Amino acid sequence: MAIVVPVEPPKSPTSPAFPTDYSSGTRQYKRDCQLLVSSPNGEFDLSSQRISFKIHHFERNLHPQWLEARVYNLSKNTAQGIYSIKEGGFVRLQAGYEGNIGTIFQGDLAYVAIGRENPVDTYVDIYAGDGAYAHNFATVSKTHAAGSTPQDHWNTILDAYKQYGVTEGVVSNVDLSTPKYPRAFTLFGMASEALRILARSKDASAFVHLGKLNLSHNKYADQSEVIDLNAMTGMIGMPQITLDGVVVRALINPRFATRPPPKIHLNNSDIQPALPQWQPTIGGLIPSADFQNRMQVMLAADGIYQIYFIEWIGDTRGQPWYADITCATTGVMTQSNAIKNSMGADPAGAEGGPNDGISALPPQKWPGTQ
Repeated sequence: MAIVVPVEPPKSPTSPAFPTDYSSGTRQYKRDCQLLVSSPNGEFDLSSQRISFKIHHFERNLHPQWLEARVYNLSKNTAQGIYSIKEGGFVRLQAGYEGNIGTIFQGDLAYVAIGRENPVDTYVDIYAGDGAYAHNFATVSKTHAAGSTPQDHWNTILDAYKQYGVTEGVVSNVDLSTPKYPRAFTLFGMASEALRILARSKDASAFVHLGKLNLSHNKYADQSEVIDLNAMTGMIGMPQITLDGVVVRALINPRFATRPPPKIHLNNSDIQPALPQWQPTIGGLIPSADFQNRMQVMLAADGIYQIYFIEWIGDTRGQPWYADITCATTGVMTQSNAIKNSMGADPAGAEGGPNDGISALPPQKWPGTQ
């Protein structure tokens, strides 16, 4: 006769077996992703397929946020149905973990390509931009009578954007009630250019986020929540200070995409120093003074940092599932190399304007490639 000896279950480890976002009370476990492509003729839910994606998320910049997504092994009818939409469709991507999923991108379908990765696997590549149609095609043509204010001009621009599905967001720390123009004021041409000029006149940044047009002052941070980011709440590796700011990698958390954007709290002792930028002298090479000064102002005494750029990278059947966040103390990144290098040439740079002169084409790089 066999003797059954009860076995005491193992005790819980002192540290969790997987990262936990204690600030929201949600375990970051079991990836969740939903991708919808819709048009007036129907909707395609691609959530059950393997999806790899990359999102270029620029904070406070007029350039549309871009999504590059690759969906694998769709049926021929579904692939052709998405391809037939071309321009005129709408894309929404939600990602996160079970119990903590949210929208990290939504925008206009810009381009679709069908291909084959190998003899077995086919794919459909989807490119989309947040407010891309409004940015590229919205126009204004209106003369305001004497006595008009920037608020009147903002309303005219907003009306043009609304024709392409972009609605009003938040105007933060910007007074649009003054000045009152003594003469008639004409808005004519691309709405995005009129918006850029209006924002620059107010030392502000205009941008579309999740289909809403926002305006925020450059010198004042929006009031928002603070996310404590460390190894227990989803941080991967160690933060690194660079000329572009403090770069930190974290597991995908839709709270990073909320509006107003959250700030993140880092332990400054975790931040790794940057490699020096060398300056030649008669006696040899020394770290440049500009480099040393920039490194000092990048770090916040209280460890609270403002998000300026996020590159989301995910693969529902692969290893990547993280957000590379570039951040710095409030105000430091208004002239940051991270923004300038990401945006390309600035047509208003000679006048010190914001860097938002962007080509309408998406980045020429396939998801999942090096």
